[in-house]
Amino acid sequence: MKVLHIGLACAFGGAETFLSTLVREQRKVGIEADVFFTTDLGASSQFSGLCRVGFADRELLAEALLRGGYDILHLSNHAVPWTVRTLRLIKCDVPIVVTYHSLGRYESKISADAIVAVSNAVADHLRSQCGRPIRVIYNGVDTHLFSPGSVDAPARPIMAWVGRSNDQRKDVAGLVAVASCSFAREFQVVVVDGSPPGEEFSPHWLPKDAIIEVRKPYAEMPGFYRKVVASKGFLLSTSRSEAHPVNILEAQACGCPVIAPSVGGIPETVEHLVTGFVYDLRGGVDAVREGVEWLYSGDNYSKASQAAIQRIRAHFSSERMCREYSDLYTELIGSRRRSLSRKLYQIALRPALPLVRSAVLAYQRSKR
Repeated sequence: MKVLHIGLACAFGGAETFLSTLVREQRKVGIEADVFFTTDLGASSQFSGLCRVGFADRELLAEALLRGGYDILHLSNHAVPWTVRTLRLIKCDVPIVVTYHSLGRYESKISADAIVAVSNAVADHLRSQCGRPIRVIYNGVDTHLFSPGSVDAPARPIMAWVGRSNDQRKDVAGLVAVASCSFAREFQVVVVDGSPPGEEFSPHWLPKDAIIEVRKPYAEMPGFYRKVVASKGFLLSTSRSEAHPVNILEAQACGCPVIAPSVGGIPETVEHLVTGFVYDLRGGVDAVREGVEWLYSGDNYSKASQAAIQRIRAHFSSERMCREYSDLYTELIGSRRRSLSRKLYQIALRPALPLVRSAVLAYQRSKR
């Protein structure tokens, strides 16, 4: 089975981490999975040595599709608008899966064979916009890579914040508000910012001893979360909207408790008063303070840490995610018959694509 995953820009976000994790698992079980993005924002190293990676600012998606002979196209919902013309041009006749990674609008431009939501919150959001069946497949985390480990303990407990500060939905202003409170003084604030170059969060809004690490490589994240656990710290989320956050899964897999708002798919990811604390955003810093007080009362910290590890392994492993997608692919391929006329059209189209590519790339260069 050959699968092409199509995303937007290759950035340091959860959707790209989800994709690299899924491709790695698919390759393990014999699925030939490749990826294609609009452009590289510096995060393509996640796919180095893993699979073929294509970029629309270097080659045509149409060429990649016709050359690859794929059995399934798996799109991120963010990739739907820019792929429409190409899929129509080549008269795509393979099953299309669209996975929704956000609480956004339903993309009706492509008639997907299967629509997947990464949480029940996303599925409910989509059902309010369309009458299509929605399948829920939770994001998964590599529990062999993201696992507990022994590291040297920092002098102070870490309050970690991980995300792209340039994304307004992550609400980094909430972190600033929390970090300014008296109860936060006992913590070392550490921000792992995945924003593109030039859009990183300014350290001037945080305590002077705060640490900001930009675009931290994926391979270094398990060690980071282990360091947070060794310090007896936690991961803080201040997001206004989340579908099914991968960073929260990864943190919990390493035994790092989470204090996060009750928005989107977070209540499906963090079990309140078991693996962490889920607070009401309307409570602001007082709600976060309540979460901190709970986490450090009695043996709640150690209990939450162990419960988080067990919950991720039981329900959110990358193996489970891969298996569920593989079952879906098999189901779709078995029900689809390839069109001979479309196949002949695609063969006739191929010789013209190099000329189209030259024209498109020349136009793109003229706009830079």
